[in-house]
Amino acid sequence: MAPEQLRASSDPYLAHETYRHLRLMLVALPALLLVGLIGGAIAFGLGSIQGSLSAYYLGPLRDVFVGCMVGIAVCLVAYRGEALEDYALNLAGFYALFVAFIPTQLARSLAELETPEKRTEIINSLRVTIGAVLIVTIAFLIVEARTKRWAYHELRKNTVTRWFYWISTALALAFVALLLWRAAEGTTFDNVHLAAAILLVVSMATAVASYAWPAPTGSLRPPSVRRQSSGELMAPGDEARTYVVIFWLMVAGIAVYAAFSRTDFAGIVTELWELGLFVAFWFIQTRRKWDPPTAAPAAAAEMRVEH
Repeated sequence: MAPEQLRASSDPYLAHETYRHLRLMLVALPALLLVGLIGGAIAFGLGSIQGSLSAYYLGPLRDVFVGCMVGIAVCLVAYRGEALEDYALNLAGFYALFVAFIPTQLARSLAELETPEKRTEIINSLRVTIGAVLIVTIAFLIVEARTKRWAYHELRKNTVTRWFYWISTALALAFVALLLWRAAEGTTFDNVHLAAAILLVVSMATAVASYAWPAPTGSLRPPSVRRQSSGELMAPGDEARTYVVIFWLMVAGIAVYAAFSRTDFAGIVTELWELGLFVAFWFIQTRRKWDPPTAAPAAAAEMRVEH
């Protein structure tokens, strides 16, 4: 939360506690997913372990998988960061919804249904879900454009971030086009889940990169607050190097997938690898940002007294 928000809040303690809990939820939800996977393996046997996280959509752990992914998506969008981080996390939240809602093996599932009527029912339910998400997304973007600083105004100031904005936006539009095409076609929704999963990982890695190499990124804070807070936005040297390592380990997920490609578990190992690294990054950031900004000394002192 920005310092000016803390100063303006009638209850800065609760404001910062809300911020803390939002960050904690992005650690707790992946932990819940992991506990669910372990519990499923114990309850249903090791043979129940799926080849990817999304394959659990088709089994008894569907509610855990979908619930966790939707919760993660909401937290990613709700969280506010600097320009590059904020835009990347918004995209990640958008893609996470489709990782949750569009199963990875839909064609096989539809083929196993007994009647064409049931297949039509599933397809129509997915169409409704896709339409609802896109409508709400458009409404959200309109509200965002009217009520906050648009990320592009900051990202365009640097060549790297400007290119990221245009490339990521083009990929998002291409994904929406694929989504609409598959929804209109209404057969298998091929590649929708895969595209969403890949773009989700890329967006999360970009958020990590925004802290590994923070200098080129823009700020969504007002100029006056930006000057006051500039020292707090930069990660310490050792911490920034940790983010560099996490980023390159996320990139190495390609090698992890290749190493397990001859097994049935390449997907789930790679997904847990990427998710675990992002959670590690998020945990480090949460510890760093646990205390309130120093730009609000009175509120900070009050919180220390309360604790």
